[in-house]
Amino acid sequence: MTCNFVALRSHTTRNRYVPDILKAQQQLSLRVTVSLAEVIRRTGAAAQAAMSLDEPKGAPQPG
Repeated sequence: MTCNFVALRSHTTRNRYVPDILKAQQQLSLRVTVSLAEVIRRTGAAAQAAMSLDEPKGAPQPG
């Protein structure tokens, strides 16, 4: 497996692991079918759902 690292900003030295899917694409004929925009939308929706589970329904709101 190849490790690719992507700089988040040009002035930043932080790196993150990005899996290389080329081998899976070539040997297994797999392809990416979900766009980046869709992945971001789904991630946001999942985060919102998880946050709403943290607060019990009908709980008194501060303020």
